[in-house]
Amino acid sequence: MGKGKLIFSLLLIFLLVTSFSVSVFANETENADDRMEIELDFEDAEEAPWAQGYIGKMLSKDVVKGYVDGTFRPNAPVKRIEAIIMAVRLMDMEEEALEKSLDTQLHFRDDQQIPSWGRGHVIVALENGLFDATEEEIQAHEPASRVWIVNLLIKALDLESEALEQMTKIPDFTDSDQIPAGSVGYVNAAIENDLITGYQDNTFRANNNVTRAEMTALLDRTNDGLLEQGGAVTVQGEITDISFSDEETTNSSAQTNGTISIQTFNGEVATYSISPEIFVQYHSRFIQADQLRTEDIVTAVVNDGAVVEAYLLDEDSVNTHSNIVELEIELEQEDKEMEIEYKNIKGELEAEIETESSGVEKEIKGEAAMQQVKALLDQLALTPALSTDMIVERMLHALEIEEDALEKLEIEIKFSDGTKIEIELGNDDESDDDDDDDDDDDDDDDDDDDDDDDDDDDDE
Repeated sequence: MGKGKLIFSLLLIFLLVTSFSVSVFANETENADDRMEIELDFEDAEEAPWAQGYIGKMLSKDVVKGYVDGTFRPNAPVKRIEAIIMAVRLMDMEEEALEKSLDTQLHFRDDQQIPSWGRGHVIVALENGLFDATEEEIQAHEPASRVWIVNLLIKALDLESEALEQMTKIPDFTDSDQIPAGSVGYVNAAIENDLITGYQDNTFRANNNVTRAEMTALLDRTNDGLLEQGGAVTVQGEITDISFSDEETTNSSAQTNGTISIQTFNGEVATYSISPEIFVQYHSRFIQADQLRTEDIVTAVVNDGAVVEAYLLDEDSVNTHSNIVELEIELEQEDKEMEIEYKNIKGELEAEIETESSGVEKEIKGEAAMQQVKALLDQLALTPALSTDMIVERMLHALEIEEDALEKLEIEIKFSDGTKIEIELGNDDESDDDDDDDDDDDDDDDDDDDDDDDDDDDDE
């Protein structure tokens, strides 16, 4: 083969495997003019437009891949072996998996059906407790169901003890009888940690297959949980300064040669190290960090003083007047229950209020819920410096609740400077306040994808 043909062939392989293309950001949006965009170029991306951001995020982290024909097949069911490989990669154990001996015998009845390209990942998954003790078969090439994926990811998040504590709590779905008894606690834990949700008709559909597009959403939420468990915090605000140099600094989180200063929505400015090569997500597209500018509004995930993930936000997609990025309130009185959820993070601005009084349930979503929650936040005027007692006092006053009538109160607040506060009040009137990055609560969703496929046309 001539040198020219060889170079062309290598370039073609690179394009097929990475499925990236470079285009001018200005062609896509006037909010980010003249920035070079790294965008997915799968031929079938439009088959699941809602998942393009998730797919791109997991692809940028080398957790999922497309096929050599340039497709991703987002609506195809994810196979069990793919999901296992995905979980191992997300746990940053890919290198360990690739070092495992392919001659290792596994005590599964269908051991010979495990493909060589996924064998090391299965071994690592076994060694890290991602399988049930009674599991006798991998069924590597079978589609993965929602309940099977939930079990896998809860174990990847090391939340099994939380799941086991909830084995007798029946999930509030009309088809909860379809959830295997041994998986009930895992479903509860997944819902409580915002990993997965039910459907609008209040079903869970435990045995439905998870699609590759859905898997990427589940992976994204699992990734949030893993980052938080690892000590990462989320900050949000406006870039006041960003610069890069030729000198590279290494810490436990990343190699960096830049700094970024962010003024959070409570007015504080903090400076972090950042690599120019970090992919910054903007809706379903991506730019590199060296394309960021002062006055950009961003969400940054920071670990050990270094930015490990970042999101560029539209000003109209974030509440710049609130220093709270996430708020959850759950309270119970003798004849009344209330749950309030609020998110102002990564370009998501959402609110939901659920109440039950004298057996009558009411749910408020969308703009109506957002206006009520914003009014509540204005009245509360919460800051990270407030004591637990002061937060509780303001909360009860704003909600017009007498403390003596309170049976249960749980509050979780995440501020734009990365501070996290958790409060629990019960009948014993004991309170618990966790500040900053205590981590055993996890984040987000309900879908599925992976990248190593057992077909000859996969890029593995």
